Amino acid sequence: MTSQPQTIEGWQAWQVGQRGLSFQVIGRTVLPVLDARTALMLAETLGFDGRVVALLLPAIEAGLSAVAAQTAIPDADDEDR
Repeated sequence: MTSQPQTIEGWQAWQVGQRGLSFQVIGRTVLPVLDARTALMLAETLGFDGRVVALLLPAIEAGLSAVAAQTAIPDADDEDR
């Protein structure tokens, strides 16, 4: 991770975001998928502020998507075009 959460709420969102993370394989590409429902249930179980976590989870997901797009391996079929 290149940046660290700056607040306790950011840290909490990052913790449940990591635990709500799974990976989906599409072709040769592995995409991170954030299960927001699992993350929010975990936040509630841990006594975190679910409202703040819910607001921060989309930012985590956007960051994961950006990294996945940068590291995607092009399909062999794309090279022929």
